[in-house]
Amino acid sequence: MEALSQLLSRARNGNFISGFKVGGRGSEGLVVSHLLFADDTLIFCDADADQLQYLSWTFMWFEAISGLKVNLNKTEAILVGEGIPMETLAAVLGCKIVEERFRKRLSLWKRQYLSKGGRLTLLKSTLSSLPTYFLSLFVIPKRVCARLEKIQRDFLWGGGALEKKPHLVSWKAVCANKKKGGLGIRSLATFNKALLGKWLWRFANENEPLWKHIILSKYDLQEGGWCSKDARNRYGVGVWKAIRKGWENFRSHSRFIIGDGTRVKFWKDLWCGNQSLEEAFPILFNLSVNKEGWVAEAWEEDEGGGSWGLRFNRHLNDWEVGEVESLLSKLHPLTIRRGVEDLFRWKENKNGTFSVKSFYSSFSRDSKPPFPARTIWTPWVPTRASFFGWEAAWNRLLTTDRLKRIGWSIPNRCFLCKHKEETTDHLLLFCEKARMLWLLIFSLFGVQWVMHSTVKKHLLECTTPNGAVFYIRDDDLEQNEDIVLTRMLDHKSYPIKVEPASSEGLSTGSTWHELYIFASNTPGNLTEFVFYSKIMVRGRDACWEHCVLVDATRQKVRCNYCHREFSGGVYRMKFHLAQIKNKDIVSCTEVPNDVRDQIQSILSTPKKQKTPKKTKVDLAANGQQNSSSASGDFHPNHGSSGQHGSTCPLLFPRPSPSEQPAVDDEQKQKQDDADKKVAVFFFHNSVPFSAAKSMYYQEMVDAIAECGVGYKAPSYEKLRSTLMEKVKCDVNDCCKKLRDGWRATGCTILCDCWSDGRTKSLVVFSVTCPKGTLFLKSVDISGHADDAHYLYELLESVVLEVGLENVVQVITDSAASYVYAGRLLMAKYTTLFWSPCASFCIDKMLEDISKQEWVSTVLEEAKTITHYIYSHAWILNMMRKFTGGRELIRPRITRFVTNFLSLRSIVVQEDNLKLMFSHMDWMSSVYSRRPDSQNVKSLLYLERFWKSAHEAVSVSEPLVKVLRIVDGDMPAMGYIYEGIERAKIAIKGYYNSIEEKYMPIWDIIDRRWNVQLHSPLHAAAAFLNPSIFYGPNFKVDLRMRNGFQEAMRKMATEDRDKIEITKEHPIYINAQGALGTEFAIMGRTLNAAGDWWAGYGYEIPTLQRAAIRILSQPCSSHWCGWNWSSFEALHTKKRNRMELEKLNDLVLVHCNLHLQAIIQSRDGKCKPIIFDEIDVGSEWPTEMESPSPLLDDSWLDNLPLECKGSP
Repeated sequence: MEALSQLLSRARNGNFISGFKVGGRGSEGLVVSHLLFADDTLIFCDADADQLQYLSWTFMWFEAISGLKVNLNKTEAILVGEGIPMETLAAVLGCKIVEERFRKRLSLWKRQYLSKGGRLTLLKSTLSSLPTYFLSLFVIPKRVCARLEKIQRDFLWGGGALEKKPHLVSWKAVCANKKKGGLGIRSLATFNKALLGKWLWRFANENEPLWKHIILSKYDLQEGGWCSKDARNRYGVGVWKAIRKGWENFRSHSRFIIGDGTRVKFWKDLWCGNQSLEEAFPILFNLSVNKEGWVAEAWEEDEGGGSWGLRFNRHLNDWEVGEVESLLSKLHPLTIRRGVEDLFRWKENKNGTFSVKSFYSSFSRDSKPPFPARTIWTPWVPTRASFFGWEAAWNRLLTTDRLKRIGWSIPNRCFLCKHKEETTDHLLLFCEKARMLWLLIFSLFGVQWVMHSTVKKHLLECTTPNGAVFYIRDDDLEQNEDIVLTRMLDHKSYPIKVEPASSEGLSTGSTWHELYIFASNTPGNLTEFVFYSKIMVRGRDACWEHCVLVDATRQKVRCNYCHREFSGGVYRMKFHLAQIKNKDIVSCTEVPNDVRDQIQSILSTPKKQKTPKKTKVDLAANGQQNSSSASGDFHPNHGSSGQHGSTCPLLFPRPSPSEQPAVDDEQKQKQDDADKKVAVFFFHNSVPFSAAKSMYYQEMVDAIAECGVGYKAPSYEKLRSTLMEKVKCDVNDCCKKLRDGWRATGCTILCDCWSDGRTKSLVVFSVTCPKGTLFLKSVDISGHADDAHYLYELLESVVLEVGLENVVQVITDSAASYVYAGRLLMAKYTTLFWSPCASFCIDKMLEDISKQEWVSTVLEEAKTITHYIYSHAWILNMMRKFTGGRELIRPRITRFVTNFLSLRSIVVQEDNLKLMFSHMDWMSSVYSRRPDSQNVKSLLYLERFWKSAHEAVSVSEPLVKVLRIVDGDMPAMGYIYEGIERAKIAIKGYYNSIEEKYMPIWDIIDRRWNVQLHSPLHAAAAFLNPSIFYGPNFKVDLRMRNGFQEAMRKMATEDRDKIEITKEHPIYINAQGALGTEFAIMGRTLNAAGDWWAGYGYEIPTLQRAAIRILSQPCSSHWCGWNWSSFEALHTKKRNRMELEKLNDLVLVHCNLHLQAIIQSRDGKCKPIIFDEIDVGSEWPTEMESPSPLLDDSWLDNLPLECKGSP
């Protein structure tokens, strides 16, 4: 250590590290750079990166010279002062800071496997991982405290990184004592103050320590000598200076014991009673001559020992004499003791000594409303269940009404009864299903209970100050004569009074008794009462007059005569009192003879045969009889169940008709053989496994099973001939139903393009509306892909085929030729709208953003991380273990969206990835020593990477949300305009409205939006969307108004329609008539925009029809997921006319069945879109759908000769 000391001294002399100066001015004084202890070293330097770099080099030279290694994992950087970037400085030295250890201890991956009760337990244990010594010496900076508490909050409630989850209860309430409604988590700032109070206590009571003398030499003593003078210098960040600031608060919790009175002020210190004399006698204080005088100065010595002498600046008035008498009577018991020092005592403890616990408790003594802590936090209830009860008592469960309060736009209906609004009180107390469950539980104990208005009151009233009243039948008393009803709390029992009860409000058919549980010292508790399934009734067994229950959990009782304790309850006590030897029971030697004879007669009398209890299965099967398994005839309230005699489905579930019955071994063997045959068919014919996900797969199996044994599968010839025609007819029937709805809702023609990059180009036409999508045809446009006039004629033919009166818009690619063709089409047919594919354009926005230099860099680095992890199976499995099975890459979405979503996944899993690469399993693996893994690990610990990654994700996620909305067949027309505006606002907000930061991103968005994507149809749809137009933050801009006017001009072809729209427009603006009813207002956010107009716009039919046709259209064509190889095979090979017709039929059937499967998998319902609820991390529709399989055209080669014609 001497060598290290010399190296540090040389570094200080060379001004490489600064140290600190003790005493003296200018060049005087002593400079201290380090202090050596037995096994620790304290080094002092400025918070400067260069000095820490020099210090790390010093350590390196010391290791090279001595061969000893400085353990940086156990080395910590301590922050003294605010605003210093400790993370950067600690990284330079290679050591750790408290916050890093705290975060590692509360690593978020653990949260995935813990309930909230487990999180609470772990959260409390992390406080012990903090170095208490540092907290008791240094004032924790506010920023560090805020970050540590944020880590705690995120761990408890969920969230962190980019996840946003509601913190249901304020952190101040969480940190309160459990008795006051908190969770007992210590507040770091308050705990820090309490720890620092120990130094103030030691300063006041200790005289010899060296540290006190050093402080005295610098700051000097305050009057009285209990503390130093206040440090008022503006420079420096002294440790004692920070501790000294808490003296006044600390002093308010202390008092003085008078000795000689030379260090205690007479008027201002607390030494007589519970108040200072200044506060108790303010009039006399104002009249006193010496307001700053000491107690010793108010004492006058005389021959009798002395007395109190008070001096005032004037003669007292008559009404002031009484005050003096009161003061003297208060001072009379106290005397001055010469030669005895005054004592400083802590009034928060009875023994007068300071404790951190009592000081911490004194910070939270504000009065709070009563909280049912004893009912909730009981030792035998699992912590996770108690946590749920605690949330319910605070009325902070995530019920629908709570979600609506935090901004969710969802219908508020109880998911159990489907009638009332879902609140905490309704869900747990008053819902029909919950009430039935309560009735069944109470019936098991023969108890009838009245629910209170709230969960909190219910839990509070379960603990009553005067005891509790229960109702039990006479039959139950007879059946439980060996059991005693008692209240067990703190191992005490309370007397019971049993009286006949009135039958009002109770079920008939039984004699009821009121059971008064008298809790004279400790309140009764329903939770504990219900917990003990054996209800004990005092007075029913004579043995209880001679013994006392000691421990209910172990059935321990104590004899009243010899005071011996037995486990096993009153049964074994009878043998003890009857002096009957039985196993290890010792006979009582003090029992009176009459008591012994009484107990012997009880044991010799045979017991009554108890009525056999009905099983739960009997109860479920005989629900119409309203029987209870534990208490005889119990009649629940039929009015609340909806069905006479119904039982609670949660307790006694009835088997569903769809459940597969149990099968014997022979049947199971048959099923295994059938599964194997199906698998062999898949393997032999190279059928893709994804075919098993088809909705038609199980339908096929069920239909075969209905035919029974002997069913003969269709032959090769039948499949390609008659069955093909039958299925084609069914498909055409479905398509006809779709066509019938086009006139009402309008439709959109989707034009998807494909090219092999050389000469081959194909285009597929489909037609979509809210009810579904129809495949129309595919066309080979090789050689004409850049010919706008050819494409215009092709689009025109498709429009005329669908029907000009049905088509609202045409969506194509955004290539120049398609743009020009679309404009030619709109010029000729003025009622049509042309739009590019919104998914393609937004993907291009993301592509342009990814070309920004800093974004490109961070995306490449993220790609390096994912490529390395997914290139090694062992590392990939380890990653999935640490991320809870979550993937980092999303391969089935478009390229640039995949890049940004992968980066987002890395950001969300930041803590888990860091933990993985620092875990013992990783460090001991062969991969950890390879250069490529070192590069990835250094990248994960690079601050610049994470800063850029968070920024890139925050900038791209608003656009990815918009893409998530439009990337599907659902009508998203009413949301894209608002979505783009919201995305721009979110990006601007992230950059705190700093123009030079957000404007480059805005320019990229505006360039694509204004030039390529924006259409009057988008603006009109936003204007007609009630959830947007009637929203509280809605502002109509000029572009939206002009878009609406342009759309109405194109759609209203007749003057009569224009007049009607002009009349109806103000009705919509002002929400008049049916548009302003209560249901219409609720439907603005609960219904899809098109459905809202269909339901409430009947008073303005012309505008209603236009709105429905506009709002029923999609914005994208990328969702279809065509397998282009099928169309390429159709147009590549030369075929004769018959083969071409057959293949066209197969493609038609195949594509429309594929589209029908997509529609049915999405329920076919138009749902409202809520921007704040869009989760880009969840599975996208394009990921959920199986890709369209490749068509096999080999069967065309074997067509009968009579079917083949000339090409």
